[in-house]
Amino acid sequence: MTDFSQMIPPLRPDRENVLTCANQLIKAGVFVEVGTHKGDFAADIMRYCSPAKLYCVDPYQSYEGFKDAHNLEALDDVFESAKNRVSAYGDKVEFLRMYSKPASERFADKSLDFTYIDGNHSYRYVLEDLEAWFPKVKEGGMLCGDDAIDTVVDAERNEEGDIVQVWTRNEKGEPASWGHYGVVKAVNEFTQKNGLKYYSTGTQFMIFKGRNVNFKFQ
Repeated sequence: MTDFSQMIPPLRPDRENVLTCANQLIKAGVFVEVGTHKGDFAADIMRYCSPAKLYCVDPYQSYEGFKDAHNLEALDDVFESAKNRVSAYGDKVEFLRMYSKPASERFADKSLDFTYIDGNHSYRYVLEDLEAWFPKVKEGGMLCGDDAIDTVVDAERNEEGDIVQVWTRNEKGEPASWGHYGVVKAVNEFTQKNGLKYYSTGTQFMIFKGRNVNFKFQ
């Protein structure tokens, strides 16, 4: 089994901005991360924000609709390594090995302080996640997410509303790290429909529910 706990990348500045906001606004809250993968950001959440509870939602299961290189990994191994990564936090971290929408149904409306969307990045799934999780966030809480990279005109999207991004290639020139992304399209549509404002920092988006903020990012 591959031990991903020894390959944790440093926290990116844009993600640090998100956690800085959360740390200032939320004390001892209930957090959810949708799409935990190797557990690196889950560990960062615990280290930066000290929530009373963090729920890590991830099915760790391949499926046809997940058009990303991660879908080809040995996900049982990734799951075990993610658990090891946050094991020092004991029962403050709980894994829900479930798909996002069914997991959201386990939480009462307005029961969460912070929800971070980093699962399937395709437009259809991001929009579904926003619709499922936003009601679960308290007034004054945060709904955030990763990989808001699809800042392109609609003509460059495929029929599903996504762009296809290849990050790295192997020695044969074949895609090694890649995925389908429709995060910006989904966030724009969701916020416009619901009369909301969102903030951007790098590849991160943040929606502050029922709260006016004045954070300035480098």
